[in-house]
Amino acid sequence: MNLITLLKKIFTSNLVSDNEKNIDRVFIFNLLLSLFFLFWVASGIRHFINGDTVSSYFYSSVLVLSILTVVAFPSKTKYDKGALVSVILVDLASAYSFWFGTTVSYSWIFILFFPVFAVQVFEKRKSIVHSLLLALILLSGHFIPLPGIVINTDLSYNIYFFTAYFLILLIFYILEDLRATEVIEMQDKLKLSSLEFKQKDEFISNLSHQLRTSLNNIILVNNLIFKSSLNKNQKELIDTLRASTNNLLEAVDKIVDFSQPELVKIKDSLISFNLLPAIKSIVNLYSNKSQANISLEFSPNIQNFLIGDPIKLKQIFLNLLQNILYSNSKRVINEIVIKVYPEKETKADLKIIFTIEVSFKLSDPISLKKEAETHILDSDQTNINSKKLISYSGGFLIIDHKDGLDILSFVLGFQKDLSRRVEDVSERLLFDESESVSLIDANVLLVEDNLINQKIVLLSLKSMVKNIDLACNGKEALEKFGTSKYDIILMDIQMPVMDGIVATKKIREIESSTNLQTPIIAITANALAGDRESCLAVGMNDYISKPFQVDILVQKMKALLSKSTE
Repeated sequence: MNLITLLKKIFTSNLVSDNEKNIDRVFIFNLLLSLFFLFWVASGIRHFINGDTVSSYFYSSVLVLSILTVVAFPSKTKYDKGALVSVILVDLASAYSFWFGTTVSYSWIFILFFPVFAVQVFEKRKSIVHSLLLALILLSGHFIPLPGIVINTDLSYNIYFFTAYFLILLIFYILEDLRATEVIEMQDKLKLSSLEFKQKDEFISNLSHQLRTSLNNIILVNNLIFKSSLNKNQKELIDTLRASTNNLLEAVDKIVDFSQPELVKIKDSLISFNLLPAIKSIVNLYSNKSQANISLEFSPNIQNFLIGDPIKLKQIFLNLLQNILYSNSKRVINEIVIKVYPEKETKADLKIIFTIEVSFKLSDPISLKKEAETHILDSDQTNINSKKLISYSGGFLIIDHKDGLDILSFVLGFQKDLSRRVEDVSERLLFDESESVSLIDANVLLVEDNLINQKIVLLSLKSMVKNIDLACNGKEALEKFGTSKYDIILMDIQMPVMDGIVATKKIREIESSTNLQTPIIAITANALAGDRESCLAVGMNDYISKPFQVDILVQKMKALLSKSTE
């Protein structure tokens, strides 16, 4: 850590701001104010040693008032008020130093810092006003008789002093103006760049959606035709068509690889929810797809339902586990332990500490030691989404390495739902003992707005399930969900009226007051980075992107119908 970074950390008091300019302004203001503090301490001591108790008391009083100002108006929350009071105190101290100083007094020279101070504290116009005001106060002693004050009347020194004062003010005003102009230009460039990236992502997303939807229909129709009575030549033609379709799909995937959309933000949804199933669903999801052993330690002391956003919490864990399991680390993961324990509890609120401990399989000690120097999540690029998600939720991510473990932890606060407690074992182990349903007996809800897609999926699945109901959008799906019981829902994402994300959130909110949960599989043509995580975060149990093979969809349906989903 270099000196500037260290000073910035000290003088910004861990200030968090979306605007880097504000942090820089607070840093320079606090740094210069500290220099004035030192000046007042030195002046008070010097005047006390020289027997000038009045001046000593004056500087001591200014110092105490300034410290009280910093305490009463901290830079993090009340910067403007604190800055204004501090400038007034600096004005008074500077005027006193000028009036009572001598020709060679270092206190006069120190006054020349005031224009720098004012420019950093205020915007450009206000800094000019305060600097000119101080200059008028200093000059007033030459023209307005002040009782008991003897002004230094050395004309040449005063000319040099005020020339230097106004020159410093002019230089720093110009520098600040140039910096402000540069900041505006950079912000404009960032906005333009952000707009261009957004337009690019939207274009690629829409193109991918259209191509995948068409490719999906071609592949499913190919499969249906292939299973029908065909002669040898017809089957060869269908095989050629399938191969060409697969080649086209690879081309679409390459196009999508160029798009890296930003973190998908999902609107907050504060509901009463049971924390254990929310975390357990993520553990179950990755336990089935990872060679590493993933386990959960959940404190029995968490007895209440919580008021919060389970979707955002799932997003956090999905992002962290995705980064852990698919990082570029050469170490082989042995076990991942998720720990959930209360950190601080009051009658109405509960702070919970979430910890993920990652251990690794033993290998050559020398290689392991070298590899351990780079922790599994040390990359800023890897962590940026995780840190943003946790920051949005009011916490911050801590990454540590201890005893051969990579340890990730964060603390989030929740309100307790005092009307609902999780007391009996059956409710705490929600969904573990849910009854299995065979695919042939399943009542399915297909939510899809495209009529061709509806027809093809119906043709592909109708012989495998008991019944399939159709909904053309999320609103219709909610209406049917409210009047019929479904064993599984196949949910499209991009639909008019109400999309699949919103529909799933509303279904999960309805189910949050019960001990039931209907499995939902996202069937979507959206295949960009983050789409899968967004679907799983809102409560969907699995995800399949178009184009897909019916056999894979059937496998996913059987898996969700035959065991607990949360």
